[in-house]
Amino acid sequence: MPGWLQVILGLAALILVLLALAAWIAWRDPRVRLVMRLLWRLRSPQRVRAIWAVARDPRVPWVARAIPIVLVAYLAMPFDVIPDFIPVLGQLDDAAVVGFAIWLLVRLVPEEVIEEHLRPPQNGGDAGAV
Repeated sequence: MPGWLQVILGLAALILVLLALAAWIAWRDPRVRLVMRLLWRLRSPQRVRAIWAVARDPRVPWVARAIPIVLVAYLAMPFDVIPDFIPVLGQLDDAAVVGFAIWLLVRLVPEEVIEEHLRPPQNGGDAGAV
């Protein structure tokens, strides 16, 4: 294997390890776990409405509103940190970037906005939920 290819593969592996470490650290954040639990308790239509309400809330900074747009653009671009044609590694870097984006969003959105919009309704309508 040529030396330049070894260097490129080594750098790609290092970047992947750093991204995976960042995603793992983000998951350890209690706010991220709280948001994921709150979203999991909502039904699909409620999730969409809650996320839409958070996005439209004037207390959310513009940077937080731009993150999903930048994330979708990154995922749609043919250029990646690690190209997608490399099996497993190409998809793992995308997963790490998505994890980082979720962590960043949770950190940038004020806690009271998350609590207000993501709490499940308390009207007793979940009696049939398992």
